[in-house]
Amino acid sequence: MKTRAFLLATLAAVPFLAGPGPARAASPTVDDAMVLWDWMARTVATVARCADYDFERRDQHLAVLDRYFGDVKDAQDKIESILLAHARQQGSRNPARETAALMDAAINKARAVVDEENQGHDIRFIKNVCKTLAADQDAGTALFQPLADRFPDEAKALRWSVP
Repeated sequence: MKTRAFLLATLAAVPFLAGPGPARAASPTVDDAMVLWDWMARTVATVARCADYDFERRDQHLAVLDRYFGDVKDAQDKIESILLAHARQQGSRNPARETAALMDAAINKARAVVDEENQGHDIRFIKNVCKTLAADQDAGTALFQPLADRFPDEAKALRWSVP
């Protein structure tokens, strides 16, 4: 799965040291798309960390991650389309590269934030977060609450039509 390989490769890269605030861009639609992408990146970073730390349930966490990639594929494609259209409108000489860099930076920041929040608390992280991931995903709660429910205003950006 191309998306899975891209996200896992990005998560394996050395993260940028950035603050925990959401990414912001130049227009409300782009800002909305980035809020959604930030949340998706945070979810992927959390599940990936669980796969790293929680050896007993590693296969379960990888299955959660794989299912999540399938669940958010349409949203990811739409977010990428919004960011590409914006880069083109801004006259970018390489909109695909600019879009990939923006999305990669959000993933790297999410990984850094998850690592910073759980530094030195691996057992607590496993007990409080990792242990319930599969049940949370099945129930559509916590990290896996549908984007439109968690971010109703921002999710409107996903209905934006790209010319």
